Amino acid sequence: MKPVAICLDRLQAEVNAYMGILLPYLMLLKRDLQAIKREGELRYADPLVDALLEQDGTVHGFNNRFMHLFADEDLLMATLTYPNHGPFMLKHVAPALEEDIKERLIREIVTSITPDPLPSSQSQDMVTEKPKEASDDPFAFLESPTVMEEDGSNIGELIKKEVDTWGRSKVAEVKPGQFPSMHREKWISLFIKYNTALPSSAAVERMFSTAGDVLRPKCASMTSDRFEKLVFTKGNMQLLDAVLRRERREGECDSERETDVE
Repeated sequence: MKPVAICLDRLQAEVNAYMGILLPYLMLLKRDLQAIKREGELRYADPLVDALLEQDGTVHGFNNRFMHLFADEDLLMATLTYPNHGPFMLKHVAPALEEDIKERLIREIVTSITPDPLPSSQSQDMVTEKPKEASDDPFAFLESPTVMEEDGSNIGELIKKEVDTWGRSKVAEVKPGQFPSMHREKWISLFIKYNTALPSSAAVERMFSTAGDVLRPKCASMTSDRFEKLVFTKGNMQLLDAVLRRERREGECDSERETDVE
């Protein structure tokens, strides 16, 4: 059950817990379970592994439980917009849907950067003026074309090139610089939209455990404000220790300077 345990540890981790990691880790789980069956590393029949893999080495049990997730377009969008995976991982996770998911990504970015037309009521109320010709403005050559002036098809082609050339980042922490430079804020918005995982109750459960350690029978008469401060301090002891260590080092440096002056 080592592959299952490793997959669970990765999916339950609090660092980089994004939806984009789900399908790649399930793919690894499937591959590792197949390798176990193929190499004959099991010395006895394990019912849990047999529930995921059939005796002939196929992944019928895995397919029944997880394979429908590999056709979920939202999960595929999460994989595509996750910098550590991106298009590199998409072609391995769902090769049949690779182009469709890329087109969906391009379409959403183009839609988000293309301004909506004004409502008909506003357009009728506005006073229309004859636009100036470019020749009437001597500084027109200094202006760069805006998004409104760009053709939607041209924008789509440029974004498609960005998607095709977007390399996989090997840095664990997700940073803005890992996204393509063109319309980066739109990429980040889509990343937040599709990679925001459902919140877990693990942190809250730990807080309840800490509160149980603070609120002992002999401390039952403390006020609610003091109880809240103690729980907050207990949960952030590592930060408090860092501050105390820094102040201790600064004090030692000050005492050394005073000794040198003397």
